Amino acid sequence: MASIRDTLTGMYNRKGFARFSENMFQRAVNEKKQFLVIVGDLDMLKTINDNYGHIEGDNAITIAANAMNTCCKSGEMCARMGGDEYAVFGVGDYTDEIVTEYTGHIRNFCDRYNASSGKEYNVGVSLGFYCAVPEENDTIDSFYNLADEKMYEDKKRYYEALDLYQNNHKQ
Repeated sequence: MASIRDTLTGMYNRKGFARFSENMFQRAVNEKKQFLVIVGDLDMLKTINDNYGHIEGDNAITIAANAMNTCCKSGEMCARMGGDEYAVFGVGDYTDEIVTEYTGHIRNFCDRYNASSGKEYNVGVSLGFYCAVPEENDTIDSFYNLADEKMYEDKKRYYEALDLYQNNHKQ
């Protein structure tokens, strides 16, 4: 079983995602239920590694994984897709409010961690999601790619806001 689990976080890895997401996607197709994909990408990992070391980078990866897991409340599964990228996937009757609640859980987890960690860096996750009833020509990859595009839009907003903040607070 270890080959489908990420050794650092304990969550499914890309191979585990591939194994279980296909069945969930097919269930969504067969039952005409919504398939949800939330993609998360840890913010500033290179900066954390460069300034605080790889042990702290691994800590940030684990905190982000825990944050992503907080929204798995109705049979969703979470996977670490790569170095600092995660995916949540599920089948159900999702509303915009539920998806917003899920992404809120992730952000709130990071905020609570940052407020209490005493670390000199913050852990944050840029998020994107896509949720719909799959149609005949849809694939897991098409859902994942749409969520990934939205995540990159969120990451762009984060870095633009960060640049604005840093430019306005230079000494």
